[in-house]
Amino acid sequence: MIVKILSSAGTFAGVGYNEDKVEKGTAELLVAENFGMLQPVGGALGNADYTSYLQSWSKSESNEQRVKQPQFHAVISCEGREKDAAELVDMATQYLQKMGYGENPHLIYFHSDTQNNHVHIISTRVNWEEEKSTIPLSAPGPKRS
Repeated sequence: MIVKILSSAGTFAGVGYNEDKVEKGTAELLVAENFGMLQPVGGALGNADYTSYLQSWSKSESNEQRVKQPQFHAVISCEGREKDAAELVDMATQYLQKMGYGENPHLIYFHSDTQNNHVHIISTRVNWEEEKSTIPLSAPGPKRS
């Protein structure tokens, strides 16, 4: 298993990247959690809705100056097709919890457009208290196993 944390960003461009892949048929949105009243019922929202929600969640008067790059974007990949979408989503969900992002709004996209099945995780680095989510010292970092 390979976990790669991509660069944080001031925008949620990771949503657009993954939604473009969905439109091309090379990715699938499998999880959209903690979006409050926008929680999808019977279908996904859309790039603009997810992006707007994550941006508004991440910006308030109290945290605007402290969290300049609120996007959290990570990839969990396996070798070849050894893990299917459900297994990778389960690993991503556990990873989010251990990293302290499990209660934040997040999206998990499954990709099979390369030789290795993988999921992209998009979330915000801002928690419910409008503070930067801190990663516990015991949290799993980027690794290869």
